[in-house]
Amino acid sequence: MLAAHAKGLATCPMTGPVLLASEQLREYLSIPPECQINMVIALGYPAEHPGRLPRKEVDDILTIVR
Repeated sequence: MLAAHAKGLATCPMTGPVLLASEQLREYLSIPPECQINMVIALGYPAEHPGRLPRKEVDDILTIVR
């Protein structure tokens, strides 16, 4: 997914299709029975390219416990 992002593609991991249609996925993609399907990943070019999200300061999210 990171490599796709680096190439300008968007991804979306999904487990729902595996739960609802694992046998259809297995047949369509010729996946043997000994292999387990954990998720499917949608891949494509995004319609929009959102800007960067603002980053929090490290002190706002880090607590050092001694």
